Amino acid sequence: MKNIKILSLLFLTVLLLNACKKDKTEEPVPTGPSTTVVTNISGMVMDTWGYPIQGVTVTCGTQTRTTDYNGTYSFLGLTVPKDRCILKFEKASYYTVSRAVMPKSGSYTQTEITLIPYSWTNSSSASFASSSAYTMYLGSTGCEIDFPANAWINEGSGLTYSGDVTVYAAFLDPTDMNYGKYAPGGLMIGKTTATDEVMIQPYTGLIVEVFGTSGEKLNLDPNAKANATVRFQIPTNMQANAPADIELWDFDMTAGVAGAGGSAAKQGDKYVGEVIHFSSWTCENICTGLPAIINGKVTDGTNPIAGVPMVVGSSIVYTDINGNFSQKVPAGINVPVGIKPGYLGNTQNPLFIGPLTNEEVYQIPSDFVLTTISYITGQLVNCTGTPVQGNVIFNSYSQMSSSPTDATGHFSIPVSTSMMYGYLIAHGNTTTTEQYINIMSLPYDAGQITLCPPIPTGPNQITFNGTLYNSFTENSSEVYMGNMTSIYLYDPITYDHIQLQLNGITTGTYTIDTANVYVNGTVGGSTSGTHFESAAGGTITVTKFNPVGGLIEGTFTAVCRLTGYSYTGKFSVVRGQDIRK
Repeated sequence: MKNIKILSLLFLTVLLLNACKKDKTEEPVPTGPSTTVVTNISGMVMDTWGYPIQGVTVTCGTQTRTTDYNGTYSFLGLTVPKDRCILKFEKASYYTVSRAVMPKSGSYTQTEITLIPYSWTNSSSASFASSSAYTMYLGSTGCEIDFPANAWINEGSGLTYSGDVTVYAAFLDPTDMNYGKYAPGGLMIGKTTATDEVMIQPYTGLIVEVFGTSGEKLNLDPNAKANATVRFQIPTNMQANAPADIELWDFDMTAGVAGAGGSAAKQGDKYVGEVIHFSSWTCENICTGLPAIINGKVTDGTNPIAGVPMVVGSSIVYTDINGNFSQKVPAGINVPVGIKPGYLGNTQNPLFIGPLTNEEVYQIPSDFVLTTISYITGQLVNCTGTPVQGNVIFNSYSQMSSSPTDATGHFSIPVSTSMMYGYLIAHGNTTTTEQYINIMSLPYDAGQITLCPPIPTGPNQITFNGTLYNSFTENSSEVYMGNMTSIYLYDPITYDHIQLQLNGITTGTYTIDTANVYVNGTVGGSTSGTHFESAAGGTITVTKFNPVGGLIEGTFTAVCRLTGYSYTGKFSVVRGQDIRK
């Protein structure tokens, strides 16, 4: 059995480089038949500081979702290719990321994505005239890009572009243990020009996005035949063993893996190559032989822990309900394996495993152990109380963690022992629900969480000072403190929102008193919109008040105590899980 040692990052990074060779005669990675499976994909999107990002557009095939204010999303009952499915994550002021995941048939596939903001430490921006050649220096990262003159097109229309050009570019450093959270692809697999799929190892990379004066996406004009020259900085710990020549790769949205797109030559501490378009480009070496498999387990010292994000090479994988994880890796190299840095306060150094032989299956002999944690437990059931399977996410805004359920709907989410409150977001039974919890003590039992299939709602609207607003597409409601009802209507595009509160849980008319009964919010956009608060004397009329999973509907009439404007509206929302105090 191979010895596993916890070594210094400097020494291990050097070890990581020794076995990948530039050789296109290696055996291809075998792939399965191109069939489909039905799966459920549930996940979180966070920024580089670990906070959830709301309003991210997530695309899988022809279907689209938008992350909620907990940064979560789900695709339920989704038919995808058996081998891998491709997710695309987009939001203004963040770099777009595409990620391939291996779907679990009939089960839940967990994901965790980090979107890099344009303001990130390793990100830079520049503006110049399209008629001029320009060299962009990426701050202290050491990367440089030479842009050609008169070589731009509007990516959407394909028409030649003339005007100012704005570029955002970020350095992707594979020695960063968080690389697998934000790098494109995620599977350590590439497709060569000969269509063979191979295992690859990253050395450096850039992600680049280009815009015109009206915010339109730009790219290099293929008809101009003027490529851009990119000088990629090689991380210090990788320079000594970096090969003289290396392949350039971008992400192939069709194949779901990195696609070979040229080569770069080592010049000093940089790789220099030419690119024909801009997206993400990485310098990665092809690893010879067939892939090996690394298996491992995470426990709290006694019990297995589900849903733990594990860094394996440049990929992120999750432990299953039994605390186990498994990942294909290139043979012949040393692979870092460890709990994701910062997860529930984790500061453990990674193990470096290998080199492994072709098709070797290696079981890590010692479990990874997370200490000073506790659990939030519960069970998912449908409207009739029958257990259902799913995935449950806990968000405290300072920490996020998740866990799949077992076959009986039970879940056990690991949390730090300092947790006091947060949201539980449950995905299952073709629907999603959330509830706010106050954690008086740990471990915390959330009880049964009811997941009822979605039912039609609407309309949800407000007419404020004569103007109608009716784009409230993300809406929720819950009963708390036993007899208080909260209703929230939200427009994720404009950020308009309405908050209604009632001091009751039945149908009837409630008189607004500004303390226990009110209709407050903002309309007209987040920057130039109008904030309103209801004056005493208006009414909220509830015409339907059903149990959890059913509808709460009604109307309201009020006058804004700030402006004197009158407003009326309608609400129709699904009653969410009651908040337990």
